[in-house]
Amino acid sequence: MNKQKIFLSYTLKGNDVTISFLNKLRTWLEAQNLTTYIDFLDNEYNAANFQKKLEAELLSSDIFLIVNSARYEESHWANIELQEAIKANLEIINIEKSTLEALMQTIDFDYLKKHYQKKQLAPA
Repeated sequence: MNKQKIFLSYTLKGNDVTISFLNKLRTWLEAQNLTTYIDFLDNEYNAANFQKKLEAELLSSDIFLIVNSARYEESHWANIELQEAIKANLEIINIEKSTLEALMQTIDFDYLKKHYQKKQLAPA
């Protein structure tokens, strides 16, 4: 069976989501036999093909995981990613960063999928 691939959508605006947290989240997900794509960790921001790589990674993902934070909705790129995920009919999980951080201590990803899956939205 192929590993499910998780595309993480987040913003580093504000102090809610940090690089340290993203690394911990990746470790937690990969310990559960899931593959992750986290643009800040997996992409070179000065690369000419950044946008194409990000889009290809999103479209090849199974699950779009929103790490929701106080400023997530303000992020232009996060909103673009979400619209693309909706168009691609990806499974969307939307969870507050603080809730996710607490749940990572005691539960597995299947629980997260069951309780935090977002109902499919129509493309904007």
